[in-house]
Amino acid sequence: MVETRSGKMQDPAQERIKVEESAKPQPGATISLLKFGVRTLYSNSPNISSLIRNPDTKSNSPFNPSLLSGCVYSIPCADCDVVYVGETGRSVGTRLEEHRKNISRQDEKSAIYQHIRTTNHSFDLANPSVHYSRIHNKQQRLTLEALVSQGFHAINRHIDLPESYQSLFP
Repeated sequence: MVETRSGKMQDPAQERIKVEESAKPQPGATISLLKFGVRTLYSNSPNISSLIRNPDTKSNSPFNPSLLSGCVYSIPCADCDVVYVGETGRSVGTRLEEHRKNISRQDEKSAIYQHIRTTNHSFDLANPSVHYSRIHNKQQRLTLEALVSQGFHAINRHIDLPESYQSLFP
């Protein structure tokens, strides 16, 4: 038994040590550590790349997009190339229902309703595209919403991205 940093007694074979990505040993070193009874376990910290490669949002996903939460989604105009890009911490289905109510109430604060009123177009609320899901951090969703908006003729309001992000887009 050894004393841990927190002062508790623990079997050294059961202690887990977090190793930063840059400090990972080479594959042969992992085998060498096993000889001494040391198991290795690595964990990557989330980064922008892991947020961009989101497996839940592939087009062949068996999930109903309306059930996903913590999402960045888009709704296309059925009559032109305009797209509404939004984010929600709740389910996409709940947020789509709010969009429907905003349209029926003729809510002037709604970017979707404003487009419908000024152009007489319609939005395909039954077929949203979910770009990212399971993003439960509001600031991350807002940043991803702004990133997705850059790729479309988007009508939604979104945060301004720092200039360093602008180089990601042609």
